Amino acid sequence: MSTRRLSSSGSSRGNREASRDAARAKASRAGVVQNLSFKHGDCLSLPLEDGSVDVLTIAFGLRNLQDRQSGLREMRRVLNPERGCLFVLEFSQPVWWVRPLHTLYLCTLMPLVAALLTRRVRAYQYLAASIGAFPSKDFLAAEFLAAGFPRASYHGITGSVVCIHCGETQLLR
Repeated sequence: MSTRRLSSSGSSRGNREASRDAARAKASRAGVVQNLSFKHGDCLSLPLEDGSVDVLTIAFGLRNLQDRQSGLREMRRVLNPERGCLFVLEFSQPVWWVRPLHTLYLCTLMPLVAALLTRRVRAYQYLAASIGAFPSKDFLAAEFLAAGFPRASYHGITGSVVCIHCGETQLLR
């Protein structure tokens, strides 16, 4: 998860220093290090004040929350009520013409290759199961609204195998 503060400098702390350092280096290369902080935390109990964050991102983690609705409400709590945005990058249910190939790859080919290369078949079986159980784009947008985001949208990538979901704290900008 990353957070961006537009009006004050932030600090960086957490227990996953390697990924945080990589994110910091990437931001530095892109020239966007001013007022940017990267933090790791429990998404169900973020160590941030109410309304203290302008932008919050989570990638491939929302589907792993024990209580997705509580996680969305918690992320909404820390977002600035006037200009906050939550961006979620997550696997999704692909469009109809991609679905058969995606299912073949995810449920058959990937576990087979994983068995041959990593011996960690269960991890890849879990991945397939968690993606299959994840709600549709429209259902997730409704969950954003139920969590207190007045505006929710999404954009499918690669036949909607992956989607960027956006929850905004203001209805109109």
